[in-house]
Amino acid sequence: MNLIDEHNHQGRAQILGQLGRVAYERFQEARAGAQADIVVLRHLNTAAQFHHKALGLLPTYALFDLAVQHNALGEIYRQGHQLDQGLHHFREAIRYFEVSQAHWNAATARYNVAITLTRARRYADALAYADAALRGFQTFGDRAADMIQQTQELIEEIREDIQGGGG
Repeated sequence: MNLIDEHNHQGRAQILGQLGRVAYERFQEARAGAQADIVVLRHLNTAAQFHHKALGLLPTYALFDLAVQHNALGEIYRQGHQLDQGLHHFREAIRYFEVSQAHWNAATARYNVAITLTRARRYADALAYADAALRGFQTFGDRAADMIQQTQELIEEIREDIQGGGG
């Protein structure tokens, strides 16, 4: 941070975002290594703090960077089982990705929302996001074959849950 001009808010925000990403990776490693819950939670909270600080520094015209930070926060809150906050950040990410014309990223964020809503048993909403994600991935043709297949499998899973009485 000392190497970046203090008035370069976008550059400083990008560094904070990377620090958040490192903290998130530490969270994943701590969770996989079955470390104490307090250690796992500390890493997740640190990741959230860095991404929130990054958001606070970003100028309003840095649309893609705003989307990246919101998407990271959506994932952090999803992992922390804070559905409403996670969905808010994922939706903001989708909005900024769309305005930035980062259509792949927007489709991926929609896919993440569909997974989040499926886990919350909000199947109708999950299906709508999964369908939108599928349409987004399909615009990339064969280059998106893996994500198209994953999304189709998710849609099938959601439909089975709905038919099973999940609503």
